[in-house]
Formats: sequence, structure tokens, C-alpha cells
Amino acid sequence: MTITTTSTAATTNSASANSGSTANVAAFDSSGFLQILMAEMQNQDPTQPSDPTQWATQYAQMTGVQQSVLTNQKLDSLLTDQALTQASGAVGRTVQSADGSISGKIVAVQLSGGVLQATLDGGQSLQLGDGVTFR
Repeated sequence: MTITTTSTAATTNSASANSGSTANVAAFDSSGFLQILMAEMQNQDPTQPSDPTQWATQYAQMTGVQQSVLTNQKLDSLLTDQALTQASGAVGRTVQSADGSISGKIVAVQLSGGVLQATLDGGQSLQLGDGVTFR
């Protein structure tokens, strides 16, 4: 079974983008937050000191957001992997559109923008989704 190179390239590009985003998120970690905290404390007005609970709350919020971003990136990666696995299983199978107007054997599958697009042996293209039947 084969999948077109476009699917592989899309996965590679998606993985590259995700790793770049992860690096940006990881660049601002707890040590970065502590550096900002120390700079703020050194430059604050002694007659109006900042509230330490505010800093703890902001730190907790920052780490929560950081973890949410990383979790979303992992989920996106898993969904892409799942779509590619489904695509590889579809190649070579016969498919029919929901209305029955398009049918044929799948020769290639392309993943683009989270949508699986099948190329059939007759040159027709069919989006794999609800209502499409495999025979």
C-alpha cells in the first residue's frame, strides 16, 4: 500500500511547525518567569511593594497555559497520525460516494488541512467522509 508523497510532505511540514511552536513555548519556562520576577522586584517602588500572591497566581496561570499548548500540539499530532493510518488502509479498496455518483478503486490518498481526499483509478477525486462506503 502506498500513500502519495503529498500526504507525507504534509505530515513532515506539520511536524516541523509543531516542533517550532514547542520550542517557542519551552523558551519561556520557570527560569524566565523568575528572571522577570527578580527584575520587577528590583525596580519596584519601595513604598508600594507588589503582592507576592499575585506572582504565585501569575506563575500558576503561565504554567497552566504552557501545558495546555503542549497538550494541544500532542493531540494535533495524534489526529494527523490517525488520519494517515486510515488513509493507508483505504488505498486499494473500492469506494462509492454517498449519492452513488462516484465510485472506483482508490489509487492514492492525500491529507490536506485535515481532510482525506482519495484519487480513484478513473482519475476522479472523492473526499472521504460521512456517507462514503467501502466495498
